[in-house]
Amino acid sequence: MSKDQDNLQLVYMEIDSLTATIRSYSDEWMYQSKVEHHYRKWVKSILNRVEDFVNDHPSNYHQWKLIIILLLFNKLRNQLVIKGHYSFRKKEIENLLYDMLKQCPQGTLTSIHENDTFHELITKAEQDFSHLKQLKQIDLNLPDTRSNDAWLNQWLTRPHFSKYKNYYYQLSSELEKEKVQNQVIENLFQLQAHPPTRRTFFQIIAFHKSFEHAINAWLYYPQDPLTLSREEQDVIKTIAEERSDLAIPLYMQWIEVLIEKKTSSHYQKAIFLIKELNKLMKQTGRQEEFTSFLLLLKKKYRRYVAFYEELKTYI
Repeated sequence: MSKDQDNLQLVYMEIDSLTATIRSYSDEWMYQSKVEHHYRKWVKSILNRVEDFVNDHPSNYHQWKLIIILLLFNKLRNQLVIKGHYSFRKKEIENLLYDMLKQCPQGTLTSIHENDTFHELITKAEQDFSHLKQLKQIDLNLPDTRSNDAWLNQWLTRPHFSKYKNYYYQLSSELEKEKVQNQVIENLFQLQAHPPTRRTFFQIIAFHKSFEHAINAWLYYPQDPLTLSREEQDVIKTIAEERSDLAIPLYMQWIEVLIEKKTSSHYQKAIFLIKELNKLMKQTGRQEEFTSFLLLLKKKYRRYVAFYEELKTYI
């Protein structure tokens, strides 16, 4: 029997000794939807003492930790299946598993796939957790030995938010993360004319809350405020909630852009933004400034009869 086989048997024995605790978690999970935080914490406590029951070089502990994660989740799944409750908790359990697997260093899943000792274990895990499909695919989304620049050049051929997020989470240092974030935003900023790329840009903006970049994109690559993508609408909603100092001047600009389109739908959108602007300026103690802005609109667009009628319904 090989060293890996010996250690795998030791891991199985340790997991078996934890059956009662896992059964307790499965009982709790049947009736409560927020148990994952406690289960995650417990799993991590097991991983932190891997050296107690694995006789291997410390450089291989990541491999054993991943195996332990798979076995613990397999045990939990089996308990819930027996009780007929797995289908109710499947999504959150698989999401938690996926999240914990993402924390494993690059190449860990690939090395396990390539080890015959773990073939049966991996095959079973892929069958039990169908949303993972091939576990190795997760590893393929991780950064490889190429530089960040090489990854970026390849990614830019077909920008995709989830692939960016997977890569970003696997970077080892905050400096690397900041560099990749800035490079991605800077490159996508130049590609605003392509609608799918623009949507990816705003997804990344929302992810990092880089609101100033969103404002710059709207200024340099203006769009009809009536036809903003869902991703852009999500960003402006968050800006209004968290950065009214940025939202207020943007709303003022968009209101005039909408009015000058001279269509009924644009006028209605302008009135909607006027109402939102009023709320924001009340919240920030700038009501007098709002009143002045409203008077300016009435004076500037007094010849826009249809808009003036819409405005009167608001006033």
